[in-house]
Amino acid sequence: MTRLLANPEQRQQRVLQLVCGPETNGNCLNFGQYVVWVKSYFDNFKNLQLVQQSQVQIIGGGVQSANGIVVELPFVKHNYRACTVLKIAQSRAADNLIYEYIVGVRFINKFVPIFPCFLETYGLFSLAGINLSQVSNTFLQQHLIQHLNPTNVHDMKESRIWEFACLHGKNAGVMIQHCKPFITFKTLQNHSSVDIPNCLYQVYFVLKCLQDEYNHNDLHRGNVLLYQPFSPSQYIQFSYHFSNGDQVVFPCQYMVKIIDYGRNRFPASQNITDLICGLKRCEPNCGRQFGFDIIAGENRQDFVNTRHPNYSIDLRLANGLSSWLFKHDFLDDITYQNRFGTPSIQDSFHLHPNKRIVSTVTDMELALRSSLDKWNTAEIPAKYRHLEKKGELRIFEDRRPMEWVPL
Repeated sequence: MTRLLANPEQRQQRVLQLVCGPETNGNCLNFGQYVVWVKSYFDNFKNLQLVQQSQVQIIGGGVQSANGIVVELPFVKHNYRACTVLKIAQSRAADNLIYEYIVGVRFINKFVPIFPCFLETYGLFSLAGINLSQVSNTFLQQHLIQHLNPTNVHDMKESRIWEFACLHGKNAGVMIQHCKPFITFKTLQNHSSVDIPNCLYQVYFVLKCLQDEYNHNDLHRGNVLLYQPFSPSQYIQFSYHFSNGDQVVFPCQYMVKIIDYGRNRFPASQNITDLICGLKRCEPNCGRQFGFDIIAGENRQDFVNTRHPNYSIDLRLANGLSSWLFKHDFLDDITYQNRFGTPSIQDSFHLHPNKRIVSTVTDMELALRSSLDKWNTAEIPAKYRHLEKKGELRIFEDRRPMEWVPL
């Protein structure tokens, strides 16, 4: 230890080997440890010359997909690797990626060191000199980096940002944190359903904490990834700490990650919506043609609205798993109006003493918390008894930075 402290270069190499070595799959940033330092080492993911061009890979969508393209970009420096993802818009009417970028840098990134379920947004890029409708996926993988230009909107006036978003949203790319390997809740249901309650709790604890400030507005099972940071024989002990001293503790192999922030409500959303609706460049109908249909909507049948809080709409994830939750006696009913959304409901879990009816994200957190001790005593030990605990991840209701305590 004395030798490491006396030799900064040796200490740097030791840290990199631990948190960004080959066995980490490029996931060295996912525990909040050394985040600023490691990002700095990789030039904050701004220097595209660090991208290993031969390993650029399309991992979602493609040039013929109306849903856009998701590309894995591996940054490599001195044999250390950190992967990012670049999301590229394909359709002018798709959710505006510049709005998603602003949600990330102005709101989500503040909570990345606090709540492990969020992914950090790194940068905004424009795609120049290439027509995606006229090239193949192979061509894009081989030539993407030379056509990417960093885009800085932070020096623009606020109104100019949203004019720019309406004009150039189709050619935008947003670089975000990457996690692999991962599975979905659908896979989990089919293979290891005992982890469903603990994975859901990772989501609804955070949504409860942020309910006055934040709605995801598109929280279906496809927008929640279950990232497995260690080998199948290892797990994390999650420890959620409440301000009153209560704790919720459970083992889980998966760290849940909420993705796709293009329809999110956050504190600045109302002002942004008002700006977009007043800009000639975004006419007609508040930028509907430029990816702001969902964001600016007021009277939508799915009840998505970025102007006002909706304490119920993010129950969509739980509603999609309701049959499993009913079967295993976690609750009796979920109040959810239709498949895609629901109005904000004020009824409370506490108002139904003889029936566990969930109407809000707070209700969902409480319903899970009320049953987790029993579940983790009866159902979880059979799976985790023979697995290795890698450490404890502590998450705090009072918004202190999370703490990773390795073993």
